[in-house]
Amino acid sequence: MPVCNNETHLIGVNVGVTLVDGTVVKGTVFTYNSSEALLVLFQGFSANRPNVKIIRTPFIKEITAIRDSEEKLPPQLEAKARLPSMQAARDRSLFKHASSQLRNARDKRTGLLQTDDPKTPIAALDTLIKLERVYPDIHWDKDEGVIRFNQEVFVKAKPDWTSPVVVVVDEAGDTSKSLVERIQKTLSKK
Repeated sequence: MPVCNNETHLIGVNVGVTLVDGTVVKGTVFTYNSSEALLVLFQGFSANRPNVKIIRTPFIKEITAIRDSEEKLPPQLEAKARLPSMQAARDRSLFKHASSQLRNARDKRTGLLQTDDPKTPIAALDTLIKLERVYPDIHWDKDEGVIRFNQEVFVKAKPDWTSPVVVVVDEAGDTSKSLVERIQKTLSKK
C-alpha cells in the first residue's frame, strides 16, 4: 500500500487493486487506515444499498489509479463536500437549536429524577430512566412508590427494584394490556 503524507489524499481516488491471488477489484477509495491495515472501496449501489469491499492491505499486491472513471463517490460521501451552513434560518441556527434541545432534555431528566423522599431506591431511578427513554410521559409516584404510566398501568418492585414488574388494574382496556407487554419487553432488555 503506498504511504501518503495524509491518508485522506487517497479518499475519492478510483483504483484497481490486484490482490495476492491475482484477483482484481475496482472501486473508489472510501477510506484507508494504515494503522489498521484496511482499505475500503466503494463500488456503487445495488438495490439501493451501497456495495463496499473491505480489503486488508497485506493481501494487496498492486494498486493502480484509474483516470477519468465514471465511478465517483456520491456527493454526500465526497471527502471535500461542503458542510451545510450552521444557519438554518436567519434568526435561528442549528447550533442554537441543538443546544436548546439538549438543555430541554437535561431539564426534563432533572425534573424526572427529583424526589423529596431520600428513601427512593437508586435501582428504581435506574428503571425510571430506562423506561423514560422509550415512554417519555411517565413519572415517579412517590406516594405509592411506583413508576406510573397512566391510571391503569404502573411498574412496582417485586420484591425489590432489581426485578420490577408491570402491573395493570383489573378493569383496564385492551390498549393498557398491550402496553404492559411492551413495557415488560423493555424492562427485560439489558
